[in-house]
Amino acid sequence: MLPMEICRNKNSGNCFIYIQKSGIGEALFVTPDAQVKSLSTDLFDEVEEYTETHLMERLLVNAAQVQRFNDYKKSRSQENLDKFEYHFDRLSPDEKKEFIRKHQEIADKNQKS
Repeated sequence: MLPMEICRNKNSGNCFIYIQKSGIGEALFVTPDAQVKSLSTDLFDEVEEYTETHLMERLLVNAAQVQRFNDYKKSRSQENLDKFEYHFDRLSPDEKKEFIRKHQEIADKNQKS
């Protein structure tokens, strides 16, 4: 299971799931009430990393929060795939072949590592 990053709110002590930076001094979080919000990082302690199981067993995050985080990540992954397909479709046939060749080269190199 992949690690999940959390930050404790300095005022409430509640754990928010960290998603990513969203601007200077701000980051996207999943709040305890399962909303995705961009908030000032000054409101939080340092990012801590744990497994989802660890966080759930210790009641640091709730099921709705985790579900919202997973839904958010899944939707972003699909959005990135859609963007990739959009741009790939605009390449010429020769550019597509070169793109595929280069990525196959990278994949082969990574398999040997």
